[in-house]
Amino acid sequence: MPTARSGLAVAVYENQIYAIAGQALNGPTAVVERYDLETQKWDTLASKPLAVADVQSAVVGGRLFVPGGRLADGTVTNRLEVYDPRRNLWEQRQSVPVAVSAYALATFEGKLYLFGGWDGQQFVDTVYEYDPATDAWVQRTHMSSARGFMGAASIEGSIY
Repeated sequence: MPTARSGLAVAVYENQIYAIAGQALNGPTAVVERYDLETQKWDTLASKPLAVADVQSAVVGGRLFVPGGRLADGTVTNRLEVYDPRRNLWEQRQSVPVAVSAYALATFEGKLYLFGGWDGQQFVDTVYEYDPATDAWVQRTHMSSARGFMGAASIEGSIY
């Protein structure tokens, strides 16, 4: 990977791996790089509008969604930015109801699910569902405990 970083979002779309934002040597970055499995080469794409770290990404409807994240000053954001890989363009969508980083993110039945994370003060137990068709967030049942820096995945009709 051309840009060394941690806390980045990673997504797979059409047999290519996207590495988005993250913590670089000098702080959060907005760099977006794509690895093509066929050519085994990296490309640099349009930068994410807001440099963040401690984020995740998920693909719905051919677009890569990256909610929230930690900013250079240590605060967290609630901004939702969406990347269209066919046009190499970013757009902003409806913000997450709360600022959060270090969350888990999964897709299920065409919607995004955001679990827990860091709100700038503490780890939280909240769960939010985002519907790209309506550009709206809904709060769901809380997790049994607050947590962050975790992963989530959907399989066989459930999210784990």
